[in-house]
Amino acid sequence: HELTAILASNQLSLNCQPVAAAADAARTPLYYEVLLHPTAEGERSIATRDLIAVAERLQRITEIDRWVVRHVLQWMRAHSDTLARIGGLSINLSGQSVTNPLFLKYLQAELARGDLPGDKLIFEISEADAVEGHAQTQLFMRQLQRHGCRFTLDEFGAGNSSYTSLKSMKLDYLKIDRALVREIGTSMIDEALVRSILETGSFLGIRTVAGFVENEEALAKLAEMGVDCVQGYLIGEPRPLETLA
Repeated sequence: HELTAILASNQLSLNCQPVAAAADAARTPLYYEVLLHPTAEGERSIATRDLIAVAERLQRITEIDRWVVRHVLQWMRAHSDTLARIGGLSINLSGQSVTNPLFLKYLQAELARGDLPGDKLIFEISEADAVEGHAQTQLFMRQLQRHGCRFTLDEFGAGNSSYTSLKSMKLDYLKIDRALVREIGTSMIDEALVRSILETGSFLGIRTVAGFVENEEALAKLAEMGVDCVQGYLIGEPRPLETLA
């Protein structure tokens, strides 16, 4: 009931966090990742991760994904000038949404209106979800790539089938799993794994993204290793999407 009330009363908001080139000292944003932020207070106060966990358990996460997509598309339509100046907006999608035919039809209908540049939309799908629903994920990607949409495989390096899944996916970005980035300066094992991911991404022509970059030492190490893009509090803190306009 609380989840229904949160959705019905729009007790949600959207933040955005920049992603920049690792080698760019100016840290100019290449694009922004959209982050969900519940605004419910009092008894309905809930953390984002808990809201998502509850929605997934109740098989209702697609309702949240649709809310996010709808509001992002509304913002894009209302701020075409700002949209033209930024590289795009990245939206995280759950596996339940990616494998939902009705959700795909909704996105196709929105893009078919022809008033949005599809190449400004980047969809992030976790490696685990992509592997679990591999055939449906491929279909989802192919249909939206026809409109110019781009795709990121998130949490890469955490699963058991990481490299196998890359062979049949046309991806734009690989986001390295946070656990590998967090100790990149102190763990030789994590460094070796990240270098392996970078080599594979380079060979396949896929740009790599390292999130959770929070200090200069980690940034310098990742740049030296050849990571393409970085994200984290050092690069820029999340801020309300409205402030981009």
